[in-house]
Amino acid sequence: MSFLHEANVMHRDLKSANILISSDCNAKICDFGLSRSLPQPVTTLDGFNTMAVREQAQKLFDEKA
Repeated sequence: MSFLHEANVMHRDLKSANILISSDCNAKICDFGLSRSLPQPVTTLDGFNTMAVREQAQKLFDEKA
């Protein structure tokens, strides 16, 4: 998830059914149908900024409604 957020992508439908695990325990995230790209970076020099992600996701949601 950190990689997605660094790429300014918000998955928006992360649940156990959308996480695939192979027989050798490699995990992959699938089903990006509801994902959105965020207009601004959501990471800081200190790392992942959860509040920035939430604020931008809320803006996108409000614009679509």
